[in-house]
This record gives sequence, structure tokens and C-alpha cells, in this order.
Amino acid sequence: INKVARVYRMHVADEAAAMKVDALMDEARAKLKSVKGYEKTVRTVCKAEWAYETSMIFSSLDDFKAYDASEYRQKELLPKLEATKALAKGGEIYAGVRVFDEE
Repeated sequence: INKVARVYRMHVADEAAAMKVDALMDEARAKLKSVKGYEKTVRTVCKAEWAYETSMIFSSLDDFKAYDASEYRQKELLPKLEATKALAKGGEIYAGVRVFDEE
């Protein structure tokens, strides 16, 4: 395993809701820039279904594990996730971890 991604997936009501999620993700991305091993965020949106997906990419499994268990994540980033739940249909967000490879 080289790179690792934290993946979030949800459905939103419309473009206005997607833009609000974008604003929250921008805030999260700004906070992630100080985290060791964080590389980038990848976002996709399907406008037909209003499916919103975002992946935060980390350079190694060890860096991801350190971030995932950190107090920084608990205090600085999870509140953004809670705010995002209010914009997700049914208040539901899928969260998972993936091996991330790209060429």
C-alpha cells in the first residue's frame, strides 16, 4: 500500500447544496494542508443524481493512520463533517478508506 484515501459519499438536494458542501470542503482542505502526509483532495459530483464524492489523499498508510487517530482530526475536521451531514439527503454520509493509485 502506498497512498491512502479517506472517501466520503452522499447525495445532496441540488446545486445550491453542493456549493455549500464545496465551501465546507474548502475549509477542511485548508486545515488538512498542515497535516503530515496530506497530498490533495479529489471531488466528483454527478448532477443527474446529485451524488457528491470527495477523497482526501494521503502519501502513506502510516501518515493516514496518524491523522485518523489524531486529536486534530477530532477537533478541527470532524465538526466540518457534522456540518456536511445537515446538507446530505437523509443526513447520511458514507465514509470509507481506500488504497489510492494513479498513473
